[in-house]
Amino acid sequence: MMMKTSSRLRVGWGLQGRTHACERRPPSGTPSRTTWPNATTRPRSSLNNNNDNNNKHDTPRYRLVLYGKKECEACVVLTRKVKALLDRSKFIPNSELYLCELLEKDIMEEIKWQWLYGASVPEIACVMVAGADDGDGEDEEEVLLPRISHRETTDQIGKHLERALRDLGSAS
Repeated sequence: MMMKTSSRLRVGWGLQGRTHACERRPPSGTPSRTTWPNATTRPRSSLNNNNDNNNKHDTPRYRLVLYGKKECEACVVLTRKVKALLDRSKFIPNSELYLCELLEKDIMEEIKWQWLYGASVPEIACVMVAGADDGDGEDEEEVLLPRISHRETTDQIGKHLERALRDLGSAS
């Protein structure tokens, strides 16, 4: 036995004679979609231009060094959250994390790291890249950042890192 459906349901909830949203056309007299101005549109010459203004954001200003152990759950969680922050910061150019890169080090590889960080992993240190503007990439000494708990949310960790990097940048 076939069930009868109302004409309203079959036709599309009473939208008889109306066009679907994707089929609508702009009213006459308005420019077509290809000529509408776009706020994010830049001339191609500025995208391919190798000015100093474009290159200063290409090289990292900070190198975050995360000391941890491979089997440490806290280290794995903090590494995942910091990587997510750095991936997200690619879309926020005015963020301090925009100029960072992450370097992971296993403390079991060197006895010096085991001695320094053995009981307190994960630890994050920061190295300012001295030649970020020059392009030569010389590193300065490592500065241990204030301890960050892996149990905090990703946003809280990001705020801690940005504050520490801002303080580090203003001190130098």
